Amino acid sequence: MSFSRRLVLALPLAFLARRGSTAVAAEPGAAPAAVVERFYAVLLAVMKEAKRLPFDERYNRLAPTIGQIFDLGLMTRVADGPGCGQIAPQQQLRITAAMARYMILVYGMLLDEWSGESYEELGLAACLIGTVVNTHLIKCKR
Repeated sequence: MSFSRRLVLALPLAFLARRGSTAVAAEPGAAPAAVVERFYAVLLAVMKEAKRLPFDERYNRLAPTIGQIFDLGLMTRVADGPGCGQIAPQQQLRITAAMARYMILVYGMLLDEWSGESYEELGLAACLIGTVVNTHLIKCKR
């Protein structure tokens, strides 16, 4: 597994898990750890089938989950910085849609095989936007 694929899977998923509706768009009542668990279940399922799935199929399987779990609007505003408020609403929507496509594309590209990896939850931490679920990728020992 390449460094960048490990990095994608091992991110401390700060934009996942929530309190209020700021970090998880479509799961307002879900427990933070359950949201992360569902996200990893989809990632690992795609990895396990990646050898037989063409890229567009990996993209299509990841798209709904990424769209539901990540608050892409918040992530776009954070990435755009203080000037984000000066961007017209329609342009903000286009930028958010582009960020969503980019994230799905990167995950689809990097999750191209499975070598027995799994993940472990390391704990929860409160932050300004909700709850961070820290995780660790467990590589398969060969």
